[in-house]
Amino acid sequence: MADFQTLDKQRRAEVERQVKTILRAMDFVSKHWLGRKRSGSRQAQLYYDIYQALGAAWHYYGLSCAHRKGYRKVSKNEFACRQCGHIKDALVTEYLLPVKGTKRIGRFVPVPRLGGKVRKNKRAAALVHDKILFHGSELSVDVHHAYSSRLFKSKISIAAGREVVLREGDVEVWIDDHLIDIRFPRKLKQGRTHRGPRKRPIYGAFPHELPKKALSKFPVIFSYDSTGRMEGVEIFRVKSKR
Repeated sequence: MADFQTLDKQRRAEVERQVKTILRAMDFVSKHWLGRKRSGSRQAQLYYDIYQALGAAWHYYGLSCAHRKGYRKVSKNEFACRQCGHIKDALVTEYLLPVKGTKRIGRFVPVPRLGGKVRKNKRAAALVHDKILFHGSELSVDVHHAYSSRLFKSKISIAAGREVVLREGDVEVWIDDHLIDIRFPRKLKQGRTHRGPRKRPIYGAFPHELPKKALSKFPVIFSYDSTGRMEGVEIFRVKSKR
């Protein structure tokens, strides 16, 4: 089977070829029939339906376009893709994903620069707030400007940030600019509520702060190089007893 890069290259060539064919067909229908037939006539309606169907096909292939050939200016504040004609930064209401190959949704949005304007609330500060369920795993991405919030009736400012959260079964991984947090959320048993007995408190400490007896209970392996620099962390998954 062809690799992802080959499939992507073939897909881009197919999109470019089909878009050119569709646009030529739309121009042909518009020039030779739509402008010459009386509006409201049966034949004019037929050609109008053909034109609309071609427009739907154009939209379909436009969703597959990666806009790699750049944009051309079509008006004072609008730029259109040189390949498919879609307007840059236009509102996207749906995505089209290939069955094979890499699935791409959206684009990378970095953390806004420090010192920017503080938005009045979280909704006004949001740049990206999206979630996807992908083959049983849940992935969410949240990018936002700094914004004002309230904590215990006190007004505070939340810093700009980019948070990515991956949930796979009983494992939750939280990644932001300063921290990689791996957690194993405990689910309440069926029939139990949050008003039941309190959970045991959760503590945190650096490895060198823990006694050897406590460390022996943690199924963790630290990877490091010859200089002692940490290269990674491996955690063995321990199934909880039910």
